[in-house]
Amino acid sequence: RVATRPVHGVLARRLQLRFACQSQAAQAKSDAEAAHCKACGTCVNDWKLTCGSCNHIVAPPSSAGPFDVFGLPARFALDGPALQSAHKRMQMRAHPDRFAPGAGGSRLEQAEAEAASAALSSAFRVLESPWSRAHALLLQRGRDPLAENAGTARSGVDAALLMEVMEAREVIDSRPADPEQLKQIVDAATSRLSVAAEELGVAFATAEEAEAAGDDAAATAALERAEALVVEAQYRQRIKDQAEAAAEAAQ
Repeated sequence: RVATRPVHGVLARRLQLRFACQSQAAQAKSDAEAAHCKACGTCVNDWKLTCGSCNHIVAPPSSAGPFDVFGLPARFALDGPALQSAHKRMQMRAHPDRFAPGAGGSRLEQAEAEAASAALSSAFRVLESPWSRAHALLLQRGRDPLAENAGTARSGVDAALLMEVMEAREVIDSRPADPEQLKQIVDAATSRLSVAAEELGVAFATAEEAEAAGDDAAATAALERAEALVVEAQYRQRIKDQAEAAAEAAQ
């Protein structure tokens, strides 16, 4: 007779191998997405601007989002002054001049510092504006209301807003443009953007609360409201910029 292993033993071994392969694949993906120190090669999973092994500057991984760069939770509400302070502090630490070869650094570390500084600036620009911050949060959820094929959010643009935009365009494109009318357009857009930013905060607070409670329907409704506000803001900001440019050209 040929000795055979119990079936449950074979299955257990197969499961162990499968889990081992999955674990290795997950680790490989994690390593690929993590930052790596160019000086010592250490994999920096918990990115904090410098390598924990050799203390050399390390640029954030390409997979890091704006919230990741500053170590912030991915939430709409944030402390603006604290963000500015963190940005300034981290930019000072990563300033490329500190790592120039003539200042005791190396070309390798200076290049990393330049990449880190650029990533900090890019992340700060996204987070400091409520609209780009909201867009980043929506992208994390697989939503992009500003994409060309984002039909749901764009088709929901209020007809009154579109009419308002068309009327503003007529004023902006008129020659000569009326400075007082241009000022009214700018003031109206500025006021509405301020109110919409507050509404955006409410929408995300509602969505985050609903997500935590497992209420998918409420979360979806709140996120769709946030999408509509982001699209509206794009229209109003564009008109505001165009009216300001026309007013400046008319002087």
